[in-house]
Amino acid sequence: MTNAFVHTLELRLSAEKKPYGPVFDIYVDGTNLLDSITAFEAKHTDTIAGAYAPYLTRQDAEGLLQTFPGGLTPYACNCGEPFCWFLTCKISVDYGFVRWHGWSNPYRDDKAKAKDGLYWRYRDFPELVFEQEAYRAVIEHALARLDHANGK
Repeated sequence: MTNAFVHTLELRLSAEKKPYGPVFDIYVDGTNLLDSITAFEAKHTDTIAGAYAPYLTRQDAEGLLQTFPGGLTPYACNCGEPFCWFLTCKISVDYGFVRWHGWSNPYRDDKAKAKDGLYWRYRDFPELVFEQEAYRAVIEHALARLDHANGK
């Protein structure tokens, strides 16, 4: 385990029901993760940076409670076709901490396209490290809020 900063995760039910709702917005240390991704991608482009919509569904959130390693697609294309444009990360658990790392947009991972400006070096996007018990509590709380909002 690297000496990484421990982050705080928050999941909020997204106000946007389209195109994939109901879904959760992801906040890390009080900042919307999509805003951080948009700022990162803006270093590579001025047209499509952050062109995603939240894609963390109830099923995905439940999956975050399962055994690791695994992966996550927290954002999909804002056009409504999930795999038109999407962002993924790997998830692992080490020594009581959950790590989101290995960020990737498969349409920008080909280093051979760097000369055309089509390679975005996602390894420069920081890994996110969460304390495992707090992480689980946040997810369970978010799922309970979703159930409450749905009258369950």
